[in-house]
Amino acid sequence: MGLHPNFPVVQGAYRLTRDWELELPGEFSRRLEEGDLVLWRPRLTFWIAVWGKDGDRTTEDTLTWIQSGASPERTDEKVVRSSGSIRLTYRLHEEDPDRIPSRYVSISGFVIEPSGHVQISAYCDDAAAERLAERVIASVRCLLVPD
Repeated sequence: MGLHPNFPVVQGAYRLTRDWELELPGEFSRRLEEGDLVLWRPRLTFWIAVWGKDGDRTTEDTLTWIQSGASPERTDEKVVRSSGSIRLTYRLHEEDPDRIPSRYVSISGFVIEPSGHVQISAYCDDAAAERLAERVIASVRCLLVPD
């Protein structure tokens, strides 16, 4: 099973918005669904939402807000702060009887900048997909130059 023939194919440096991009190491099908960007290929699907700045909320406030709504069953949580930005990632072991395979791992990533944040969730069917998902999530970057 390959890429979906009825959807555009994207790869390489992919611009999410004017201000955000990520790196896709290979080809992915692309579609918009429920207002989110969906990038997928066999065994790996990304759902991506880009959010603007929420009022006077700081990056730390945004991190706290995201963590307060995250599943208490999350594992492998990592928070990395660098040059005014914050990266949060964590894993969930999930099960859906309507999905093949029914057991899978989701990796959630958030890149929080003063101008807003990107939320990216990867649904991985195997360990190779998990490694690729981690690479793509780590590549998300804001193109705005900090003040």
